[in-house]
Formats: sequence, structure tokens, C-alpha cells
Amino acid sequence: MGGVCKPLQGASRRLLARLSGFGSERRGSVSPMLTLMIIPLVGMLGMATEASSWFFAQRSMQAAADAAVLAAATNGCDATQATCVDAKTPYYNVEAGSVASRFGFVNGSANTTVTAINTAQCPAPLTEANCYRVTISRLMPVNLTRIVGFQGNYTTDAGPAQRVVASAVASPRQRGSYCLLALAAGGAGVEGIRCNGCNAANMAGCRVGTNGTARCNGGNLNAAGSDAGGNRSDCAAGGAGTTGVAPIPDPYKILAAKIPPDTCEGKYAGVTVTATTLTVSATPTTYCGGVTFSNGVTISGNGVIVVRRGSLTVPGGRTLKTAAGSHLTIIFSGPHANNVTHNLNVDTADFAAPTSGDWSGVAVYQDPALTSGVDYTVSGNRPTWNITGLVYMPNASLNIGGIVNKASNGHNCFALVVDTFRSNGTTTFLEQQTECPQAGLKPPTAADYVTRTALVQ
Repeated sequence: MGGVCKPLQGASRRLLARLSGFGSERRGSVSPMLTLMIIPLVGMLGMATEASSWFFAQRSMQAAADAAVLAAATNGCDATQATCVDAKTPYYNVEAGSVASRFGFVNGSANTTVTAINTAQCPAPLTEANCYRVTISRLMPVNLTRIVGFQGNYTTDAGPAQRVVASAVASPRQRGSYCLLALAAGGAGVEGIRCNGCNAANMAGCRVGTNGTARCNGGNLNAAGSDAGGNRSDCAAGGAGTTGVAPIPDPYKILAAKIPPDTCEGKYAGVTVTATTLTVSATPTTYCGGVTFSNGVTISGNGVIVVRRGSLTVPGGRTLKTAAGSHLTIIFSGPHANNVTHNLNVDTADFAAPTSGDWSGVAVYQDPALTSGVDYTVSGNRPTWNITGLVYMPNASLNIGGIVNKASNGHNCFALVVDTFRSNGTTTFLEQQTECPQAGLKPPTAADYVTRTALVQ
């Protein structure tokens, strides 16, 4: 018995010696540390690879959406339009899908969806719901980031996925706008626009239009186009334009309902103001019987001046202007009276209309109910109208030979609406309409002419 037990005792001692040394061994300690770190390391790797792939995919999708929505808006062809029945003319949504496919995004393929609509709400300052929107989405698998618990925002038959989306909005093709619109209430036989030697004018960014005739002799207004209900004679650069156009409606007559009520209580004596500054606000400043700013005036604030049964007058050599950051609408309203005018009698005006609110974009508004005392004729090279916004005199015969330009503190946007317009060779229209959205004005628009579309969001 003793001979057998000795070898076993020796083996036991050797095993115990090895086991006792295992706890003090340092060479294998990195293995359990690596085991503990493997999950966060893989998670970080997943975030670095999968998240970056989602980002780059989204950027590529955004470029595709931008190009597709511009193509859709430029096409503008809808299944509801009778002019879009030609099989050679794809609808706007087909156009959008075709462009997106050039970027590798095909609707219904590789978990990709491409949609296009033409009823999207347009972003401010646009207010219509006729913009185009293209949305591209793709479901991308979630693999490595699942280790750290991220499951994406979508579930497919293959497992969790991340839905990556890009969207773009474009404005529809906008109708060409008018810098000058002569309503010519008398019809197509009335001379709505006449300009003699107006080669100093530059209306290259907009059109001129009238429901009567348009005649420019010895020069023209250099407009982008000239539209007339009657005959037309070279009022646009290169003679571009149309005769016999359908009647152009008055787009601003409806604003008359917003004219503040008469607070004059039947007293219209008029007033002379010697102060050179005036602050206006949302509460209208009303002058009963007209106002004369004998030393000129600088307007601060944002508001409205209402002149009832009279004119606003600033003597020659003086200026009516708005301070930086200030905006003004001047409204002329009745009641009528014999030998009373309702005009802006200012040789030099330099002011900008409000950019929002009831009178957004309106600088001067002559009540369309006024039918007498509204004509305005100034001799010589006058007036100087540095005005941003709309000058609305729908029943007036306007005869001027001065300068029209943007306000010093305003955007590049001007529109003039009158009954008839006359001018001589000294007239200098320097206004275009490149900043009317910022100025808050929707200029009067032509019926048949459209401008390019634009990416707006």
C-alpha cells in the first residue's frame, strides 16, 4: 500500500504547485481585458463605418433630390392638364424619377423610394401651396451598431434598418412680372403707355403691360417684354412682346378693404408740420385734409400714414424718407371734394414699404374709389422716386420725366400701377424686381410668360 500512495502524493503536490502559481501569472492578463472591451470597440467601429455611410448616402440623395425637383418644376406638366396628353411629354413626377435614377436612386429598387408632389407648401416669403417637393428615402441595414443596442428607425424582413431621407422644394415656374401696368380703363383703343425717347430707362428685369395701346418712340423702356390689349410699338428691348392680350386684371383693388376707417369726423382742414422727424406704428397716423412737411421729414418705425381728402406735400429741395430699418405705407383716401387732389407731391422720396402685414410691399396706395383729383403731372426731370414697393394709382393719368430707383434702405423691387402712363426722354427707370420676395411684394404678373424655376428649400 505504501508503495502505491507515494507516486500519487507526488503528482498531487505538483498539481497544487501549478494551480497556486496560476493566480500570480501576468502573461495572459490581456486576454480577459480584451474580452471585456470587444463590445464597445465593435460598437465604436460600427458608428464610425455605418453612420458615416448613412451620412454620405444622405448627401448623395440630397444632390439627387435637388436636381430632380428642379427638373420637375421646370417640366410642370401634370396629368390633370389637357396640354400634357402628348406621350412625348412626361409628367413632372416621371421627370423627377428619371433624374433621380441618374444618381442611382430608382423608386422601388434597393429599398429606395422616390416621390414627387406639386402641392407642397412654399416656404416664406412665398405663401402658396403650389411648390414642388421631391423626397428620396432609402432603408440601410443596421449591423455593427446593433451590438451597442442601436436598432435603427425602421424594421424590415431582413432585420433593423435606418431610414435615410433627403428632400428638396422648388418654386413653380413663375409668371413674368410687370414693373409698369397701365390699366387703361377705356379699353384697347386707349393709349395706356406712351414714352417719347425713353432710352434712359432700364426695365430689363420685368415687363410693361397695358389693357390699351403701348407706344414708345425714339427709344424704349428696355423692358423684358411689352404686352398690350391694343397695338404695341417697341416699348421692350428687341421689340419683344404681344398685342391683343387678354385684359390684365387689377390685382390690388382688393386691398381697399384694409384702408383704416375715417376718423376725421367731417373735419378736413389740413395741417402743416414743421418737425423733421415722425414716428409711425401699427396704429395709423391720419391727416385730415392733407399734410405739408415744410422742412422735409424722416420717418422712423413701421406703420401707415393715411391722408384723407388731401395730398402729402414736401416742398422742393426737401425729402421724404424712411430711416434705416423703418418702413412706410402712404394711403390716400376720400371723401371726394372739388379741387382737392390725392397725391404724393414730393420731388424727392426715399422710402421702403413694409415687408409683412396688411400692407406688405405697398409704398403708396390711392383708394380705387377715388375717381377725381388723382391725376399727377410733373414737369421737367422730376420727381426722384427712390421707392421700394408698389405705387398704386389705378385711376390716375401719370405724366412724369424723373428718376425711379430703389430706396436707399430698401430692396430692389418696384411696381407702378396707373390708369395711363406718359413720359418723355428724361425718364430713368433703374428698377428691376430681383428682390421682391424680400421686399414683401407680389408684383402684377403677365398671363402667358413664365420665368425660370428656383430651388427654395
